Amino acid sequence: MTGMAVVSLNMIVPAFSEMALEFDVNYGTVNLLFSGYLIITGFLTVLSGPLSDRFGRRPVALACMGTFAVASLGCAIAPTLELLFFFRFIQGVVVGTAVVSQAVIRDTSETTAQATRKLASVAMVMGIAPLIGPTIGGALADWFGWRAIFGLQSALGAVILGLVWFDLRETNPQKSETMLAQVLDYPSLLASLRFWGYALTLSLGISVFFSFLSGMPLIGKAEFQLSQTQIGMYMGTLTVGY
Repeated sequence: MTGMAVVSLNMIVPAFSEMALEFDVNYGTVNLLFSGYLIITGFLTVLSGPLSDRFGRRPVALACMGTFAVASLGCAIAPTLELLFFFRFIQGVVVGTAVVSQAVIRDTSETTAQATRKLASVAMVMGIAPLIGPTIGGALADWFGWRAIFGLQSALGAVILGLVWFDLRETNPQKSETMLAQVLDYPSLLASLRFWGYALTLSLGISVFFSFLSGMPLIGKAEFQLSQTQIGMYMGTLTVGY
């Protein structure tokens, strides 16, 4: 679930130049499919945690992955840029499955050390997924066009939906009575200097990576005449450092 949430973000980036050409818009407009998507997932991340506390991990995971699979198909067949933006932003619900996956680890881990090991494995996936995503996306865009990227995402979403349906049991037996209960704890979190240290460190590191990621396709094509496959491969190598 975490891998799909990460891959969905950057798999389409190598194809931005082709998409801008097809819809006859500038690169900055198409880039909103990346930056706008990030903003949507930011809000949904905050929302999906309380939802899974209130209604359970399994229902939220199923709803998010099912919606993602349908929205990805909508992106693949969208005839206009407006519809593409609409379905792309709906795709953002997949971030809820990443939140749920970490909550499930917390629910099912008997010790802190066990949870740490599992979360480290998830972090490894988060490092590998940005390597694989652009590489596959660039190749698909060159061979079959950018719509094939969303077609693959829809297919992968359907496979993961089936896996969640058959394999993920409910791991939250003590559901919160209301979503407000968790929101009332936010002031104590926001008052924690340790929280801000962790959050800002992560934010600054990721923002540098994403800033480069969003501009790389334009620079690669305009300045270095790289194909979409080459752009995807070069973008993927950045995660080796991560």
